[in-house]
Amino acid sequence: LLAGISAFVGADITAGLWGCGMNRNEKPHLFLDLGTNAEMAVGNKERMLVSSAAAGPAFEGGQLSCGTGSIPGAVRDVRIQYGLVRYEPIGRKPPVGICGSGLVSAISEMRKSRMMDNTGRLSPRYASGGLEIIPGKIVITQADIREYQKARAAIRAGLEILVENAGYRMEEIEALELAGGFGSQLDIAKAAGAGLIPEKLAERVHILGNAVIAGLCVYIQRPDQEGIRRMIQHTREISLAKQPKFTKTFLDFSCF
Repeated sequence: LLAGISAFVGADITAGLWGCGMNRNEKPHLFLDLGTNAEMAVGNKERMLVSSAAAGPAFEGGQLSCGTGSIPGAVRDVRIQYGLVRYEPIGRKPPVGICGSGLVSAISEMRKSRMMDNTGRLSPRYASGGLEIIPGKIVITQADIREYQKARAAIRAGLEILVENAGYRMEEIEALELAGGFGSQLDIAKAAGAGLIPEKLAERVHILGNAVIAGLCVYIQRPDQEGIRRMIQHTREISLAKQPKFTKTFLDFSCF
């Protein structure tokens, strides 16, 4: 039904942008679809910039020692208080692993509890065995934290460069439209605490859930091929790989 914007920003993002009304906003909004490939956009009804960052599979539970997708039983939230670890699985089912939102939540809590330093290195108490969410069953290791740091750095570098190229400052962004199944499970305050979401936007996040389906529903009810064509025509792709600042910005966001 809908055309893609580029080889790396496809029709699913076209649907998401259309559904959340990015092309109808007066003030600039950010759009972020979190996954193995994190597609992002910034702009308003006048123009938009889009890009894609290779974040890796950590947000979807991939390459984690006890990782799983956002399925019933996946640990989606972690709380650490007085050294005690509490967790919440999706659907309140028996825990089967930890999904991306659980990892983000745990890292935010570990930072707050000073279980790691600003480079992501675990304190001596947890360095060898990691943090046990469920003893003998679900653990967060140093390698898991490194996977998260790489994914987070790619996304934050992409957002910063995209906003800068559009001529905005982060505080000028009216809202962050957060799409995808992973995003729908996130505790936004903890996502900001783990450095995934810019702190300046933490109180301006709109969780969209499945933005593709939402966008298609809007389009099917009110088909507008000319409107889609104009939106794509006013959209320009930024290749992060060609941005001179990307490597430095990526490294800057590798640390907490």
